[in-house]
Amino acid sequence: MKNFANLLAVIALALGLSVVVLAASGRTTKGSLVGTWVKERVQVEDGSYPDDERLELSVVYQADGRFMWNAKRKSLPVAGEKPSEEVRWTDESASGTYSVEGAIITYNFDKPSPEALKRLPEFFSFWPSKRRGQHEFWFEDGRLHLKTSMTFIHLNPEKPKDVEQRDGEKN
Repeated sequence: MKNFANLLAVIALALGLSVVVLAASGRTTKGSLVGTWVKERVQVEDGSYPDDERLELSVVYQADGRFMWNAKRKSLPVAGEKPSEEVRWTDESASGTYSVEGAIITYNFDKPSPEALKRLPEFFSFWPSKRRGQHEFWFEDGRLHLKTSMTFIHLNPEKPKDVEQRDGEKN
């Protein structure tokens, strides 16, 4: 009986340590998401993403459970039109609320624009009739990684403006 009690104590200790390690990694905590994250790159499973250089993306997660998906994409030149120096952007932004359960973020979108609705299935596991989307997420090397069945989005934390200025002065 004493050996059984010792065995239970060892198992409880091991389980406790694994919970502490998971919590310390920040892998699935809503609080670790709070802030502004800026796109490093977007890719599909084969590692490519042809529109990556045309997409500007930042995601803001607020502590109150609101999010802003700030996305805009450079338009391609229209065939037959004279080339223009002016860059045209399409706004594909969306906002709403989010919740975290385990390693899944669930998004409930406010009324997204028609342009955003066209792109949301590309970036989220998306249910249009419910205006709901999901990502798997994890943190690695200070970066936030979002994943759907087709797309990986790699984001860096936004640097505060004063840090950006100091970095620029060093160059």
